Amino acid sequence: MALVEESSQDLLQAYVELWHQSLCFAKSMALAVALDLRIPDAIHRHGGGATLPQILTETALHPNKLVYRLTAASRFLVSDECGEVFRGIDSLVDIGGGHGGATAIVAAAFPHLKCSLLDLPHVVAGAPCDGNVQFVAGNMFESIPPATAVFLKGEIAPHTSISLHRTQAR
Repeated sequence: MALVEESSQDLLQAYVELWHQSLCFAKSMALAVALDLRIPDAIHRHGGGATLPQILTETALHPNKLVYRLTAASRFLVSDECGEVFRGIDSLVDIGGGHGGATAIVAAAFPHLKCSLLDLPHVVAGAPCDGNVQFVAGNMFESIPPATAVFLKGEIAPHTSISLHRTQAR
């Protein structure tokens, strides 16, 4: 069977469709979790619109009960077996790292790293002051603090994707 030449637009559309098919389960999983937590009921009780704290108060998840832990992939990243990833890196900036749980563990595992965390001002305002992570309020689409490496994390249920990028010297 001969391959048909595709235009760039056709290939792009095929790529989009493959990703859509690969990740379509996430919508149904999110809907199932929302229903299990009775989030629609909480929103309805607030007249059709509710803030996150209002939803958390109405559901089984209270903000004080939320616990963040490292995933298996994150634990491996800071283990002795994976320590070579950080060889030659003297500074690291965590983009969108929240209150710095993962960054603090990286900083503790590799004390030679100067670790900073960039997140939105309202997120950084609630970050802990103790520790060896410098918190920077800002927007990654406007500027990113200089560092030897950029640490990006993103959760794609139920797996976590972790990326560590070395920056280019300018």
